[in-house]
Formats: sequence, structure tokens, C-alpha cells
Amino acid sequence: MQNNNLPDWWKIVKLKDYTTERKQKNKANEELTVFSISNKRWFVKSDDYFEWQVYSKDLKNYKIVKKWEFWFSPPRINVWSIAYMEEHEIWVISPIYVVFALKDWIDLNFFRYFMKWHLFNKQVNNYTQWAVRQNLSYDDFWKIELLLPPLEVQKEIAWKLNDLDKLIETQNNQIEKYEKLKKAMIKKLISEWIWHAEFKEDKYLGKIPKEWEVKKLWEIVSINDDTIWKNFDKNKSIKYVEISSVETWKIINHDEYIFKDSPVRARRIIKTWDLIISTVRPYLKQFVLISDKYNDFIVSTWFAVLRCRNYYNKFLFQYFLSQNTIDQINNFLVWVWYTAINTTNLKEIYFQIPKLEEQKKIADILENIDNLLEKEREIKEWYEKVKKWIVSLVFSCNLLIK
Repeated sequence: MQNNNLPDWWKIVKLKDYTTERKQKNKANEELTVFSISNKRWFVKSDDYFEWQVYSKDLKNYKIVKKWEFWFSPPRINVWSIAYMEEHEIWVISPIYVVFALKDWIDLNFFRYFMKWHLFNKQVNNYTQWAVRQNLSYDDFWKIELLLPPLEVQKEIAWKLNDLDKLIETQNNQIEKYEKLKKAMIKKLISEWIWHAEFKEDKYLGKIPKEWEVKKLWEIVSINDDTIWKNFDKNKSIKYVEISSVETWKIINHDEYIFKDSPVRARRIIKTWDLIISTVRPYLKQFVLISDKYNDFIVSTWFAVLRCRNYYNKFLFQYFLSQNTIDQINNFLVWVWYTAINTTNLKEIYFQIPKLEEQKKIADILENIDNLLEKEREIKEWYEKVKKWIVSLVFSCNLLIK
């Protein structure tokens, strides 16, 4: 790590001088809680994480970890198998883990943010790339470099980043609230029919409102109308959307190709108001109603492209998100290296169709919730970008927080 603009009061240090390895064993075989590391949840109780007891009954050889100490899995640190504890005073972990503590002149929270920085991961990878299963020994962990300001500056940086984390968590709570509201409203409007008092019995879907019809998908949409054929200009530039580029109701990115160099699955042409449905792992709900922005884009043949016939496409999109539709799709799933539904079976899905006016009313209510969700997600994304920017600048010593 080099930085020619480093102020006198910042320094580049090795973790060897700022950490101490802990090797204390549970020699008395005390009945302490056994913890493990989860890549997503930091630390977890082993009994909660695994379906059966994976640790030894004899805990004498297990390492003791105390509050504020860190530990990592040498063969899995490259996938973030590193954690620290602040909720329990003492516990034990498998002897495969490396345990270490920070010395007094490095702030714990500052160090936590450093570990999430991309150059920390880069250094980890540099020391593990020639090892079996990318194993990182403590001797190599010692060699990792850190850009370190004075302790008070470390604390102030950590406080400010923590404030951003709190804002992000607030947004997560707001998003979760609206997602629950959306799920509840879909159930009320499409499965519990809160505006109806008279019902009839349908032989396929059971009880439905008296005024509603039941249609199969092929009766209300055309599927894959526009497909690229052999006479398509091979030198034409295209904008291509792969399945990994789609979330529920949103395209998050796309690629540009000369058609002759594009993926073999780049074959389906989409138009404004088309509905694209991922036929691979459809329970992930990678469904999008196409806006003007994506008119004439090309999507993967793993998508089914639906075009409505005299029905309100916004209602159809919301109906696809209902549990009723997902349950029907799941009944048709087959395994071919992945779970998927083919177009022939997708056409046979049943839909409850209200009058056009009610379709619009239902879609408008659910779309309003979607708009609220999008605003909250945009705010969260902005906070995350600010945090990423600050972390990058701080640990590159290009920004000094005063």
C-alpha cells in the first residue's frame, strides 16, 4: 500500500503491530455456548445454524473467545468468514478458527469498517491465491497493511460511518414495512376480494367474485411475438438484458453488443407495455412491466415476453406477483440444472379477471405502494453510495474527516 500524500499524523501499519493472537483453550471443558461464522450474519450459535450438532461433545480443545475479540476461518476468509462478538462475555469456537484481539491504539469500529473495504479483501486474496482453498494463516494475516490515523480520528470516522449505517437501517425498516403492506393488499384485493359480497364457484380456482371471469394465460396474452430470426442484421448494435439484470418490477442494468457478438440467448425483442417473466426460478419474481426506456431492447430467451389482448397490463403484472399465481407456477416447475417452467406450461396458468374498471382500480392501489417502495429504495441506495465513497476516500487518505 502506497500513498504519497500521507500526512504526518497518518501512517501505514501492518496488523502484526496492532493485533494479538489468542490461543486459550477450554481445558476445563466448561459448558460454554459454541458459535460458528456465517458469511451473512457474522456470528451464529452453532445449534441455531446447523440442523444437528456438528461440534464435538468434548470441548477441551475448543478455543475461548471473549467479548470484543475477533475470529476468522482461515480457509474461508475470502468469502467474509470473519466476525467479532459484542453480545456475550465468553464462548467457544472450533479450533480451526484463528482468534485475535486489537491493541489499545486501534479503534474496534474503525477496524470493522476497514475490513469491509475492497483493499482489505484484495490483500487477503494476494496472500491466499496460491494456497489450497485460499487458506489464510495468521502469519500472513499479520502482513496486511492498514492506513491508520490517530485514535481520536479513527473514532470520529467510525461514528460518522455508523450514523450512515443507522440511516440505512431506517430505510431497510421502511422498505420492509411497505413490502408487507404490498403483500397484504395483494391478498386483500386479489384473494379475499374485499369489495365483493356475491361469489360463485369455479371448477379450477374455487370461490371467486360473481362478476369475475377465469381465463388461462394464453387467452389473455400473446407470448414471444417478436423474436430475432436469421435475416436480422448481424452488424446491428443491440441492448441486451440478461436474467441477472432483473429484479422484481425493475431492470437494473443492461449490456450493449454488436448482434453477431451477443450471447446466443439474445433473441427476444420487447416493446413498451410488454410484461417479461423469468421462466428460470420464477419464484424469485423477476417480472418487469416494460417502460418506454426499454422499447426495442433484446432479452434472454429465459424470459417469456407477454403482450396483453384487451386486458389491463398493469393488473396482469400485479396478479403475477400474487401467491395464487406463484403456487400455480411452482406446480409446473421442472429440474434441468435449475428449476424452470416452459412456455407451454406457463400458458396453462389460470387467472381471475375482474371488469376492466376494477382491474385499473386494483393496479393503481398496488402501483402507488410500488412507487413508495421505489422512493425508499432510492434513498437507501444514495446512503450506501455515500458510505462507500467515504470509506474509499478515508482508507485511501484522500479525505480527512474533521
